[in-house]
This record gives sequence, C-alpha cells and structure tokens, in this order.
Amino acid sequence: MPRRVRRPAGRDSQLATSLAILRDLIAEPWLVRELAAHHGVSWRQLYRDLGAFARAGVAIVVSREGRKVYRRASADSVVRALGLGRRR
Repeated sequence: MPRRVRRPAGRDSQLATSLAILRDLIAEPWLVRELAAHHGVSWRQLYRDLGAFARAGVAIVVSREGRKVYRRASADSVVRALGLGRRR
C-alpha cells in the first residue's frame, strides 16, 4: 500500500483532499477505510465525498471480493461530470 499522503494546509485543503481521493479512485479500486486512512480523513467523511461525487455525475463502481467491498471511479464519468468531453 502506498504511504500516507500529506494533507495540504490552508483554506483549500478540503478541496485538495477530495480531488486527491478522486484521483486515487480513478487509478485503482480501494476499500473505504484504507482510502480514508491514506488521506487522513474519517471513513464517514469519505462516504460523504463518495456521495458528493455520485451526485455530481461520477460513476462509483463497486466490486466485491469475498467480504471486502472495493470502490473505484469511472474515469469517463469524471470527464463528463467536469464537462471536459468532446463538444459537437
């Protein structure tokens, strides 16, 4: 597992942390508690972020391996949610 990410200081730290979480969710599937610990936030805060991402149009893909539940973000849905897709 990668080492813990240092949280940025200042007013923009919450946004920076949310974007870092989204970046990691695009890169690979994560267990919620492991991703929360990696970013120094509570698992409850991580669930709030996941809900905010989903409301913004980001597809959160859930997969199971036995009792473990992994989540990842679809890169295509992030591009669409941010309005960065091709325009016709």
